[in-house]
Amino acid sequence: MFTLIAIGCGDGTNDQGGAEILMLGDSITSLPGYADLVIDDYGDDVASKHAFPGFATSDFLPDGDFYQAAEVRELRPRVVTILLGTNDASRLLDQASNLEYANNIKAIIDALLRDGTGRVVLIIPPRRFDDHRFTDFVNGRLREYIFELEFICSQRRRVTCAPFLYDLLNEEDFFDGVHPNAAGHELIADALLRRLGRR
Repeated sequence: MFTLIAIGCGDGTNDQGGAEILMLGDSITSLPGYADLVIDDYGDDVASKHAFPGFATSDFLPDGDFYQAAEVRELRPRVVTILLGTNDASRLLDQASNLEYANNIKAIIDALLRDGTGRVVLIIPPRRFDDHRFTDFVNGRLREYIFELEFICSQRRRVTCAPFLYDLLNEEDFFDGVHPNAAGHELIADALLRRLGRR
């Protein structure tokens, strides 16, 4: 079940009866960082995150255990952000092809919009900077994913791509080459909030 965080809002809803923002993702979203900064920024509005370390797009498919259709319908978030791709590309023995990744993202988007989401923001995943012999291969696959995400955004009226973390974050913005450090999370939060019209 999604954990709603309402700051100064007793009934857990915005003035139109739904949540303001729901953030889906993997460890970059689940660990303390940009998502918490976004939640803090919303103040009296409602925000939540539904994210798990190691998760890929296949884990959030609407026919699986983690999509939580009933909760999405109840929340009716104005915006859902999706930051997924790092683990799709990093599972070397079960790496998602660019077509599989795109189809998974489209299935998640379709389910979210069907269940009452206002619009979807696809956050472009960051490149990896860890010292691993497969890093270049993983980053190559991430670039293929980015092409798919940009195409999806060009075809869907209620779907946008931003921020573009692959170019936004540099090596010094990570503490282990994969997960952003505090400065990296500040950059993500600032870019996302600007895209959402909060700054």
